[in-house]
Amino acid sequence: MTATATVTFPWAFESLGVRLFDGTGAQLGSDAKCPPANASEPETCISAPLVAGSAYYFDVFPDGTGDCGGDCDYNAYSLTIQLATN
Repeated sequence: MTATATVTFPWAFESLGVRLFDGTGAQLGSDAKCPPANASEPETCISAPLVAGSAYYFDVFPDGTGDCGGDCDYNAYSLTIQLATN
């Protein structure tokens, strides 16, 4: 099974990142710029393999690269998660 998450956010807000953790708190991967798409707003993506029956969680966070140095409000974003079986 594979999880893919995409975070889309307005240009007017600070850039966001997304991380995936397992149930023990170990980070499973880092986000990256999404492949080219038709998005009108910036996006970041992460994809990682999962083990069925295990716990996982995503963390959306300000990445510190915008004008706010991590202090902007970032309550305007869309998180899309897709699970695919192999």
